[in-house]
Amino acid sequence: MKSIPVDEVVRLAEYFVGLDWPLSREQGYAACEALGWPGTGDGRFVMPYGLRHLDKASVSAGRRGDDVAEVQFRLTDVVRDETPERDGFMNNVFTGCVAEFRGLWGKGKMKRGKLSQAAHWDTQNGCHLVVRNSWKSVSFVLYSPSFTEVLKSLGDL
Repeated sequence: MKSIPVDEVVRLAEYFVGLDWPLSREQGYAACEALGWPGTGDGRFVMPYGLRHLDKASVSAGRRGDDVAEVQFRLTDVVRDETPERDGFMNNVFTGCVAEFRGLWGKGKMKRGKLSQAAHWDTQNGCHLVVRNSWKSVSFVLYSPSFTEVLKSLGDL
């Protein structure tokens, strides 16, 4: 099983949070390409970490316009076979990211469900970060400041 190293996840999170929001779709694409992630032409970018299954980052624009609403990518391989080793591996990646993000953005909020656990942070510039452990994989989502406001107004955050 493979994962993006936690220190690299932190670097990527800081990079995306530190961009000059709002971003146009083109600026979001350029930000991914600046990381050396080649685009596939559909808002997805090939990441260089050798993960199996769903190894692409995506930049999604909102429905009303061209501004970037979210950036998301997997931090681990997708492993469908349920084993104690898989669960331990996913938990280690998740808790490592949570510990590092707490050092940057404070305690955050934890949400636990039957099928996943997620940690959430609001950043000073209005972005919202989510690291989710669904046991089959660990993922990262960054919501733009404007999309964060929409999600909060709907009660989704």
